[in-house]
Amino acid sequence: MTGIGRSDTPRRSAMPTPPAPPEPRRLLARVQKIMGGRRSANARLRQVVREVAEAMGSDVCSCYLRRAGNLLELFATQGLDRRAVHRTRLRLGEGLVGAVAAHGEPLVIEDAPSHPRFAFRPETGEEPFHAFLGVPLLRGGRSVGVLVIQSRETRTYVDADIETLQTVATVLADLVSRERLVDPVELAEVSGNVMLPRRFQGTPLAGGVGLGQVVHHGPATVSRNTVAEDPDVERARLRTAIAELTADLDHMAATVESTGGRVEREILDAFRLFVASSGWIRRMHEHVEAGLTADGAVIQVQEETRARMLHLPDAYLRERLADFDDLANRLRSLLANESEREPYPEDVVVVAREIGPAALLEYGIERIRGLVLEGGSPSMHVSILARSLGIPVVGQVREATLHCEEATLLALNGDSGEVFIDPPEDVLEQFRSLLRAGTADAEWHEQIRLFPASTLDGVSVSLQINAGFAADADQIVATGADGIGLYRTELSFLLQRTHLDADRQEALYSDVLRRAAGHPVTFRTLDLGGDKRIDSLETYRHGARNPALGWRGVRTAFDQPQLLKEQLRALLRAHAGRPMRVMFPMVANGTDLERARAVLKHALTAHKADGGVPPDRLQVGVMIEVPALVWQAGTVLRDVDFVSVGTNDFTAFLYARDRGDPVLTQRYPFLSGPPLTALRTLVKSARHRNVELSVCGEVAGQPLAALALIAIGVRSLSMSPASVGPVKTAIRSFWMGKAESYLKRLIRTSPGNFRPQFQNFVRDHGVRI
Repeated sequence: MTGIGRSDTPRRSAMPTPPAPPEPRRLLARVQKIMGGRRSANARLRQVVREVAEAMGSDVCSCYLRRAGNLLELFATQGLDRRAVHRTRLRLGEGLVGAVAAHGEPLVIEDAPSHPRFAFRPETGEEPFHAFLGVPLLRGGRSVGVLVIQSRETRTYVDADIETLQTVATVLADLVSRERLVDPVELAEVSGNVMLPRRFQGTPLAGGVGLGQVVHHGPATVSRNTVAEDPDVERARLRTAIAELTADLDHMAATVESTGGRVEREILDAFRLFVASSGWIRRMHEHVEAGLTADGAVIQVQEETRARMLHLPDAYLRERLADFDDLANRLRSLLANESEREPYPEDVVVVAREIGPAALLEYGIERIRGLVLEGGSPSMHVSILARSLGIPVVGQVREATLHCEEATLLALNGDSGEVFIDPPEDVLEQFRSLLRAGTADAEWHEQIRLFPASTLDGVSVSLQINAGFAADADQIVATGADGIGLYRTELSFLLQRTHLDADRQEALYSDVLRRAAGHPVTFRTLDLGGDKRIDSLETYRHGARNPALGWRGVRTAFDQPQLLKEQLRALLRAHAGRPMRVMFPMVANGTDLERARAVLKHALTAHKADGGVPPDRLQVGVMIEVPALVWQAGTVLRDVDFVSVGTNDFTAFLYARDRGDPVLTQRYPFLSGPPLTALRTLVKSARHRNVELSVCGEVAGQPLAALALIAIGVRSLSMSPASVGPVKTAIRSFWMGKAESYLKRLIRTSPGNFRPQFQNFVRDHGVRI
């Protein structure tokens, strides 16, 4: 398929006048009547597809539901051969229907049979049908099915058609879930052990230890009534709930401000700005106008947002999903008029699939002893908030909500990632001992926040943060970092899923510089392409068998030079009279760099011709992700002011492995001979040319790997804000000279994974990691 979105038209032909869009409330009223009937769920589903086909003026309406093995099975149809029901199956991602389910977004095709992703199933008899519109049935941000309409004529379904079909899909998703048309057990993962284990191993997200009673953080009450009877009433309910949500956030912000909680206040301020934004409110009102209740409108926008964000390639953006879910669930609770629950225990450990920072605060700062999540990562807002409050967090605990019963005693260690359910007395005593010293690390990180990152033998290291949004710049001061070593400009494009013009980019970059308050910021130009795709931009090379393997960065920019020119002009305007650092990604040779610099020179000339003030100082760098640059270092380093090594891609390309494959990542890790040997060669070349070299990959924020980088000569590291304290602690207890000779010997004699040996070495020498 060439793209997923509201329009995907491989060819155009003469278009007949399309029928007028249906009156959505009338259709919903008929659907609601069917849903309230006493016939079986399958019979009601068959009635609904007949009603939709008639109301939409389509020859076909079909409903596919997701089954075990990620298969989509035809459950009901009007217009296709009914003998295909329960016989026709498509894999997730197969054909147009599979694409809708895989991406969780509507898909419009003028002439389906001519589309390269069209999957022909002879038993359905669908050859005569051309126009295609498919929308997902969403539950929990996951596609549980697909609703499709088709017509014999080649035509384009308009936005009103899409909106109407999405509204019907919301109602059908509720039917599928509530009536269990597909048994949930069929789709559940099998754990292989029916005994509840007493100990779980998760991922440390916020340090410290906690001991308390389990309190489940569940989703908001699910409303069974999603079809509106009076749109005026629903509009009023929605406005009132949004006003109450805003007032609640204002009250929370005032409370944490009175206790001096700067980080907490900044996060809540971001929430309040989001609530005040017009985009999500407008979508809710649109769904109310289409015939949903206020509750149903919130659910639909929440499901659409979940489906979109879960498919984003960047983990940083996916982590913002919990924040949005937090607000949406709070809004649903207000609409449901939920009464306050029984008082919480004095010592609470919150267990959740996911949770946002505002919801966490509701449990009471004074009583929260820990947080256990089924997902989560260190850069999520709730993790940042928890660290600022000294609350230990363990994430990636599989099926935590299933195994941790309400009110059960639970102990967690946010440093090791261990979780104990109903721990025995010896474990309890161990945790009580740890609790007595539980604040030591947090106090230490705060004490050294303004201290330099220098080794015991006087080697100074610059620690900077990775960022992707303007608000991230506030973490420079909060962590004591030296600046932003990597600002990923594409994240704002990916989040909004559209092109940002030069004016909007200039405003964004200016805001970043204002928040950075004079600290250096290195802006990486757009790293789009491969799996980082924007609907409104052509960031996919047709015919490429594996575009994710490298058709990114400057390679996409060279194919679309206007995109790079526009971004560079915006950066130049934002840096008027100020120092500017710009870095080009995925440079593979000197020719790539020469072309990129030519575009920059052209943009600077045009900027000056327009009367623009040039930067006070312009520094140009490249990301080293392609190992080929190791053997071209002399040529490239001659023409740059700095380089930054992206170790994630660098190591993956060096070992010919998928950077997202956990098995191969463990088998071919960074702490091994080849990556460190190649990187040491680059360090020597950069030092010889007097060119600044930094490392901005994930390993830079891992204390043990950071020490290895320092031992081979790296003097600048850029990492997530959460990693600055632990890495600085390790550096300040580290003798670089002793480790340098030991690491040389390891690289020479142990070409494979030598993490255990190096870890033992640093611990034996008293390094705090």
